[in-house]
Amino acid sequence: MADEAPDAPLAETTITVADLVRAFQSESAAARTTGVSLTISGGTINITNLAGRDLYQQNEYSEALYPILERMARYFVLIGEREQQPTAADLAALEQLYRQQLIEAHRSLTFQGILQTNQPIALPLAELYVAGQSTSEMGEGDTVSPEERRLIVRLHEAGPTKHEHLEQELALLNRRRWNLTPRRVDITTALRDYRTLVVLGDPGAGKSTLLRYLTLTFAEDAAAERLNMPESRLPILVPLAAYGAALAQQPRSLFEFLGQYYAEQHELPGLTPLFGEALDSGRVLVLLDGLDEVQSSEIRRSIAERVQTFISRYTQLGNRVVLTSRIVGYRAAPMAAEFPHYTLLDFGPAEIDRFTRQWCRAFELMQRGDTRHAIREAAAEQRRLFTAINANPSVAKLAGNPLLLTILALIHRQGKSLPRRRIELYDLYARTLLESWNRARSLSGHIVGKALDVLDTVKVMAPLALWLHSARPDGTARFAELQRELRRIFTEREASDPEREALQWLIDVREHSGLLVERGADAWGFIHRTFQEYFAARAVAVLPAEERFARIRPHLHNPGWQEVILLTAGQIGVMNADEAGATAFVRSIHGANSLYPDILHRDLLLAAAILGDDVGVKPSLTRTIARELGELWWTGHVREPVVVAISGLVGLECLGLALEPIYPALNDRAGGVHLDAIKVFGVAQQWETLRPLLSDPDEWTRQAAVAAFSAGQQWEAIRPVLRDRSKRVRRTAVEAFGASQQWGYIRSALTGETALVRSAAVYAFGRGQQWEMIRFALHDESVSVREAAVEAFGTGPEWAAVEPALDDPDWEVRRAAVEVFGAHQQWDKIRAALSDHDDDVRSAAVSAFGAGEHWEAIRPALSDPHSVVRRAAISAFGSGGHWEAIRPALRAEDPDMRSVAVTAFGAGEHWEVIRQALFDPSARVRDAAVTAYAAYPTPALALIAEFAGFAQVDAYSQRLVWATLAALIERYEAQQVSEED
Repeated sequence: MADEAPDAPLAETTITVADLVRAFQSESAAARTTGVSLTISGGTINITNLAGRDLYQQNEYSEALYPILERMARYFVLIGEREQQPTAADLAALEQLYRQQLIEAHRSLTFQGILQTNQPIALPLAELYVAGQSTSEMGEGDTVSPEERRLIVRLHEAGPTKHEHLEQELALLNRRRWNLTPRRVDITTALRDYRTLVVLGDPGAGKSTLLRYLTLTFAEDAAAERLNMPESRLPILVPLAAYGAALAQQPRSLFEFLGQYYAEQHELPGLTPLFGEALDSGRVLVLLDGLDEVQSSEIRRSIAERVQTFISRYTQLGNRVVLTSRIVGYRAAPMAAEFPHYTLLDFGPAEIDRFTRQWCRAFELMQRGDTRHAIREAAAEQRRLFTAINANPSVAKLAGNPLLLTILALIHRQGKSLPRRRIELYDLYARTLLESWNRARSLSGHIVGKALDVLDTVKVMAPLALWLHSARPDGTARFAELQRELRRIFTEREASDPEREALQWLIDVREHSGLLVERGADAWGFIHRTFQEYFAARAVAVLPAEERFARIRPHLHNPGWQEVILLTAGQIGVMNADEAGATAFVRSIHGANSLYPDILHRDLLLAAAILGDDVGVKPSLTRTIARELGELWWTGHVREPVVVAISGLVGLECLGLALEPIYPALNDRAGGVHLDAIKVFGVAQQWETLRPLLSDPDEWTRQAAVAAFSAGQQWEAIRPVLRDRSKRVRRTAVEAFGASQQWGYIRSALTGETALVRSAAVYAFGRGQQWEMIRFALHDESVSVREAAVEAFGTGPEWAAVEPALDDPDWEVRRAAVEVFGAHQQWDKIRAALSDHDDDVRSAAVSAFGAGEHWEAIRPALSDPHSVVRRAAISAFGSGGHWEAIRPALRAEDPDMRSVAVTAFGAGEHWEVIRQALFDPSARVRDAAVTAYAAYPTPALALIAEFAGFAQVDAYSQRLVWATLAALIERYEAQQVSEED
């Protein structure tokens, strides 16, 4: 094999379109090996010559070039050598080619390398995919929001005559915000409900697979069948890490990047006109994957802003947008709060059962064909796999994660016992894959000696992963960059010929391993970010004990490094059985004294997260961390992250120590503290402790207990609550059963119930698209039931059925109808609502017209006699960047007006305005200023340090300050690390 000459100049030649077509038609070998990459300029194509390339690479690219030439030739035959815009027929033909390319790319899930079989493992995604449950995001740090708390207090104080109105107001908050019961819905149901959707999830929760499934489904025009969405849309899937890399080179809009990405990474040039036409027609589903994978905080914030601009422009035309991110790190650069946020939940027993059935069936049919024997064997294998998973609670916990469940299925197929810890599962998977890889290398003629055993292979893979994780924020590198880094690694390992061994290693990775793959045009990386993090952790774990903490200290609270830190602790304590080493590592983290330790408590929270992985830390340190965690729960502004940390301790002995300081809160009825405590004990699955509260004399306590039991899917425990004496508690139970689509339990609630309960049932059936069950509710005698029916129908295909509600005698129903028709841009239908006699209806109309950028129509609303209308107008003009129109609101007497204006100016980065608002006499205005700073970097850290109002604000404001500090310090530390590098 010839030596590589990585720095050799690449010759350029120009081939006309006619030449290209002739080359394609001639099918000559010479014509098919003329180049590597292709760029288009006018009527010519520039092809980079292969001269000077390594022989292996030349053969590789020559083989890959022919289908590229074929696609380009077909495209240019369609478009011709014209400079004019493509015709409708051209675009239709191009769309067909594009859809076919998407189908080819996403129709199968491949598992290269893990099993040695007669054929590659490629299972059909459409048959294998299981839609997991998700929950609508709740407010941070509180089971109920401040608005809901105030209403609860007013309900206790109000006389009987005011109860019905206050209950309806509280019910509206429950529906529109986050409910006392977190809504558990199939994630594809959430997709139907909203034009814009933010999907959060833990590593391996299935975020990217969800987007691939949606891409395939819409590319095949199968949404009606698979998703119950009778829509034909053009899917556009892009990784935001790639957008981040492009922005680091040159500013560009998201729209400009879409076509560029497919041209550069998928050899599909010329798609921009197609994307533009489809977006303008409102028929696109834009899928944006992995906001968290953009490592730079500055670029991540810039992407969030650009995506929001894109959403504002294109969703009003009818397009849909779905964005995914890991949970950790998301709040440092979040999307706008008004976008619906859903968090993917772990698989429950039903999803695990469904996945294992579909997995085993697909695998056996692939191996044996569609025969009765294959179907019988699939059923038997599924029973064995499902039994093995449920035989050990720790394994069952791992199986809740879709990625880990897939690995468990692959491992079980090998006949191996299933491990109970996450780090053990990764280790077994990596060993199995690398052993399989080495067997494949041996069969292919390579000599497998000591340098190729699993341990030595890890010694190469681990430092390579750590380099990628540290030096390449998007997780990819060019082939030549990988080769240079491998050369360095093999040199340090004293290889006899580092250059040759590095190249051979890369070649073998491409041919036999399922770990490192080419994720784009000359963009190499690990097949899943989790494996990069695992091998990076292996690299940190082998460092001398005194160097481990020093290596991760600069990244200690960088969200992109949390998995590496957790897995490092697991590698030391579990795989290396080094209890002393793991204890020292965790103790260093626990005592790191990171910035603002008395406010943020980040070191304790990270140490507690490590305990949740059961990494083998000494009992004395475990007890200390668990007790401190429980005591920290009483600090209200960090209550939510404490609850998350406690949830990770379920099944471990130290859980009781963490809960012990919180037990008194269950009986603390002052200020509703016991409601938050109920949530903690629910997350901790302490059902026997909570069961008596289902019959507590206080209805708010019973309601919170129902929420906890339903979140844990303890349906039998809450069935009797459907007959509770309190209509509010019955409503909560109906919402819970409706969110899980258990229609049989709540069908009777549609009739013969109070209006409050009936409206909850109507809304639940609407979310499940059970239209015929609730059509009658559009004419119900109750205002709240009609309102729920309008909102429900407004999310579905029969939204036009609510038009009579625009003239309903009750303002609540009219407002809901205005929101529906505004979302569908039916301006003539709702213009009259701008002068409705009710302020809430006018406010809804102003918001709708503002979203549609009809500024003149809503300008009079800035001087409306009612503040709620003026606030809506301020928000609308602020979103549109009309600052002078809303500047007077900064001096308004009403603090609500000032806070809305501050929020608007914050989104526009008017820092001189926001700085003044930090010292406003109103806590609500200060909250708005703090929240504005939380979304942006410099110079916020210094400003927060001098923020005199911190000691004065209430508990709800403190959590905003906490979130702000956490986000700002993350950016500050990331900047320090960047400067050191």
